[in-house]
Amino acid sequence: MENNYKIITGLKNIDNNKIKEMLNEYSQLDSVATCGEKFCENLDDLASSYGDDVGNFYVIKNKDTDEYIGCVGYTITRPNQIKIKRLYIREQYRGNGYARLLINKLLNEAKEKQFENIFLITNHKMEPAINLYKTLDFEVVLDNCVVRMELNI
Repeated sequence: MENNYKIITGLKNIDNNKIKEMLNEYSQLDSVATCGEKFCENLDDLASSYGDDVGNFYVIKNKDTDEYIGCVGYTITRPNQIKIKRLYIREQYRGNGYARLLINKLLNEAKEKQFENIFLITNHKMEPAINLYKTLDFEVVLDNCVVRMELNI
């Protein structure tokens, strides 16, 4: 992977139309549905889920083309806990380490903000993401219809 990427932090620094387009792609993946649930996100009000007071959102983009490569966000669920949401890398960029870069950026911020627990919920169809999280010391704490993974920091 060349260093031709840039990670952008915070919704105020992200092109909302581009992020809506990417999250629409994400919502179309079969693997997004967990136990019959479908993707549900108010794309016209991302600040209600990821604004400064309730979470954060990250985009990785190609510096040469300004194309958005992928994204991830988190929401604050308790004063010391966050939930990772919407990890997505566009298909043509997968396998190049971009997801790891995004998650590491998120983890570094979580440590700086002194969150103690990070969790996510996914499903078995997201095996590459599950394997990535395991390499980052996340543990599977629930494994049935959904997979819940946690990391204490």
